[in-house]
Amino acid sequence: MGNFERKLKALETEIDFYKGLTGKVFTADLLLIGATITLIRTNGFCFWSLSGLIFSYIFTASLIIFIKEWKDRVNRIKELCNADT
Repeated sequence: MGNFERKLKALETEIDFYKGLTGKVFTADLLLIGATITLIRTNGFCFWSLSGLIFSYIFTASLIIFIKEWKDRVNRIKELCNADT
């Protein structure tokens, strides 16, 4: 196995890892949003519901930025691989 094949295999492993991680973080984000909505419906606006809204916003924005940056990185890597072949 050549150096290029090893690097490609490592990239595939990294991509799979981040796909799985992103799915888990997305699930946690949905749970946080759902819990915040439930808390607002049952208790109205209190400290915890406001905290949930703030953290949901930050969490969702961070996830969107991460996914965008990761897709850009994967596309750059694919372009480099296509340029080498």
